[in-house]
Amino acid sequence: TAMRVLLGAGLLRAAPAASAACPEMPAMAAFARAVLDRRAPEPFPDLTVEEARCAQDRLVAFLAQPWGDAVGYGLRRHGLPAPSPVTLFHGTLRATSPARLPAAFGAVPAVQPDLLLRIGRDGIEAAGTDHVALLLHLDQAIPFLALPDLLFARAARPQDIIAANGGVRLGVVGAPVAVEATPGFARALGTLTVVLSRDGQEVARTPGGGAGGHPLDALALLLRELARQGRSPRPGEYLGIGGFAPPVAAAPGEHRLSLD
Repeated sequence: TAMRVLLGAGLLRAAPAASAACPEMPAMAAFARAVLDRRAPEPFPDLTVEEARCAQDRLVAFLAQPWGDAVGYGLRRHGLPAPSPVTLFHGTLRATSPARLPAAFGAVPAVQPDLLLRIGRDGIEAAGTDHVALLLHLDQAIPFLALPDLLFARAARPQDIIAANGGVRLGVVGAPVAVEATPGFARALGTLTVVLSRDGQEVARTPGGGAGGHPLDALALLLRELARQGRSPRPGEYLGIGGFAPPVAAAPGEHRLSLD
């Protein structure tokens, strides 16, 4: 399956200020405003991981107003010592391939290959780690070109990334593939070769399941982390496995994602 997105030229902007500990609502409102304005917010100082998750929940509540309701969860891996769940919005999945979007869609715009899995029936949280049992609860596998806003670039602490909901912003959705709850389909997912190219030049290639292992193992990890937070994904929601490769800087031109 192949998909593409065209990123046009644009401008990036500067940086505001924020506040501390499980941040108060006014501070979170200012943080959210900076994100919406495509400005890099000042990180909250001295956040613990738990305080960062509190900040993430508050940020999601602010962003859901302009970006639409939450429609699922993704797994943020890169830049973190352990994968962490992030919330996906209706606006994150609004664009379908091929799409034309501004290159400066965020303060530090990036492109990352990913895969979405749509829940088709209740009970996936009890499916454990068995691949076929997980597939029984899914109805679609969808190539997804994630367009995150890294906000703090490479100097970000893990707490900053969590507080910023992993930089979730936009994305481009490819053509869905019907899921089959069979060992053969599970094997096919595990042997995907994922290629990201820009203007015909390959910028990332990930053979097999990638650095994170089999996509369904990543899904099981996401479900486990969501359960720890008391969250139960529902039918119709999407689960992103967290990127087959680290994000690369977004630049004007054609970006193409192929999953074979």
